[in-house]
Amino acid sequence: MSTSKLTTASTQAHTSENPCIIRDDQASKESVQPPTESSLNSPTVKGVGVICAPLDYDEPESILQSLRAACHPHDRLIALGLKMHTDAKPAGPSQSDASTLGSSLLDDFRVTPASLRRTSFHGRKNKSGVASSARAAIVLDCEMVMCGSRQELAFLSVLDFVTGETLINTYVQPRKKITRWNTKWSGITAKKMNAARRAGNILWGWQHARHEVWRHADQDTVINGHDIRNDLNVLRIIHPKIVDTSI
Repeated sequence: MSTSKLTTASTQAHTSENPCIIRDDQASKESVQPPTESSLNSPTVKGVGVICAPLDYDEPESILQSLRAACHPHDRLIALGLKMHTDAKPAGPSQSDASTLGSSLLDDFRVTPASLRRTSFHGRKNKSGVASSARAAIVLDCEMVMCGSRQELAFLSVLDFVTGETLINTYVQPRKKITRWNTKWSGITAKKMNAARRAGNILWGWQHARHEVWRHADQDTVINGHDIRNDLNVLRIIHPKIVDTSI
């Protein structure tokens, strides 16, 4: 299977919903506007630098098999600075970055809850047969702001990797005072955060955000992202199955 079928959704997931899998990851030479709601209903969708089309009925399981095989070994992830164990600090060339997390933050890390029995490519049932919303694979993207010397989560996007369904797409209000918005990279402003808070479209702190992620993921879920170390760090998540497109 070509690598392009395993390419994750754009890290700008919070700007548009895109219910499809990337077919062609060749960058567009022209500036392409995000798809409109009406265009998303068409069989083929031009996104930001990609062309998407709905999956055929029999494709999801074969894609997931390839995706699981692409998960990075834990020693590779640890070397890149991801925390993989609750009793061990990150090691390797990125250790200096990880050390800035501080001991109290490291103590906040938790492993994704135990697996549930799968019922389909996107859903599972527990032993009693009750349906769960845990997905086989998700795409995760976080935007961060600065609270003092520490990055904190300010926007969370989670998509179902197979169906493209938007599972989470919301602002996150940090518990601590925001000292720098990083708008150039995050697109987040005080005005947007305040509007989301007034509308009730907001999660309160990284703990609330992590809880929402775990409503859609268990230990068997493959989490996809780009430079996902930063995203998992602000969520304080340790996860066993990761595909990072920056590696």
